[in-house]
Amino acid sequence: MGRAETGSWVKSGPVEARLVASVQGVGDLAKIPLGLEVRLEPGWKTYWRTPGDAGFAPRLDWSESRNLKATELIYPAPHRFTVLGFETAGYDAEVLFPIAATPAEPGKPLD
Repeated sequence: MGRAETGSWVKSGPVEARLVASVQGVGDLAKIPLGLEVRLEPGWKTYWRTPGDAGFAPRLDWSESRNLKATELIYPAPHRFTVLGFETAGYDAEVLFPIAATPAEPGKPLD
């Protein structure tokens, strides 16, 4: 995805994340292509939608967003890991989760 706009990195513990967009304006788009870019410190992982024997899939809270009707988080193909004998599926180092955002009112900004 070519990045036209990027948000600031937000750090929480061993994870940094930011929102990226491949468009600069939404026009009349019914779905806005976004992405959640995640960077992890060495040794840390985030998990796939079906993580396996351990872990939890990422969940995003959009409750404070304005003009956002729905989102679809798309999970790239995961890597397989064995952690303490548990088989898991997920990502290490960095990953970009594509997001299809549906505005409540197309043509108006998403906040």
